[in-house]
Amino acid sequence: MKKILLFVLIGLSITCFAQNSDVIVIGNVHTPMPNYNADSLFKIMERIKPDIILHEIDGSYFTDDFKFKEPSKENEQNASEKYVAKHPAALLRPFEFEGRNEYRRAKGIKQSENPTMDLLDSLYTAGSLTKKQADIVAEYKRLTEQLNSFGYKSAKEFNNKRTDSISKLRQYYQHYKIRQVINERKEFAKRFVITTTNERVSYAEGYNRFCDFWDLRNQTMAKNIVTVVRNNPGKKIMVLTGYFHRYYLLEQLNKAKEKVNFTLKEFYE
Repeated sequence: MKKILLFVLIGLSITCFAQNSDVIVIGNVHTPMPNYNADSLFKIMERIKPDIILHEIDGSYFTDDFKFKEPSKENEQNASEKYVAKHPAALLRPFEFEGRNEYRRAKGIKQSENPTMDLLDSLYTAGSLTKKQADIVAEYKRLTEQLNSFGYKSAKEFNNKRTDSISKLRQYYQHYKIRQVINERKEFAKRFVITTTNERVSYAEGYNRFCDFWDLRNQTMAKNIVTVVRNNPGKKIMVLTGYFHRYYLLEQLNKAKEKVNFTLKEFYE
């Protein structure tokens, strides 16, 4: 009986002393907009007082002591620099897929992305697609326009469940429905780009790799966030990401909460 009581007390002690971290994922518009800019983000930081700010860039953008190497026009960097100047104990860290740009060039994703979408637009405008294919492209364009419109509003407008659900649907169309259209059309299999490894990749294959990378990148970013949370118990951690990514990261982080002790919060809660 005494042994059982001892184990219970130990368990209670561990529970009491477990340090819960707060994670705040903030979807961002990267460049200044009429209703959202670096000052807007800085005000959010001042209200939350994060201990660690995670950026959607890889380690190559930082010096060895995690300062930004180059000036930037992006809201996240300018707000963070202002915040750290006022709160020197705060840490800046990357959480991006390391070597993202190099990976995309090596796979032909970067080279084929714009030409593929240009070809798709030309086929759509010319009326060359089947009705089913055209309907998919039209809905993708509608969702893209709707999602982009939130970027002209305040931060709360692109950091909520409704916008997340629209983003998820738009990305589903981009990475699954549009992928189907491209794979059905012979035009995309007959045009090619050359990768940085001298591989000849068709537009169709490049787009398939682009879609696969969407999952790989987001899942990797979520794992990187969880690693920071695990290594920094009891800290308030702000994650800055493009708002098109927010829904995916939140889904992955909600799954991770079962194994790692942290709470997901909105910045306006």
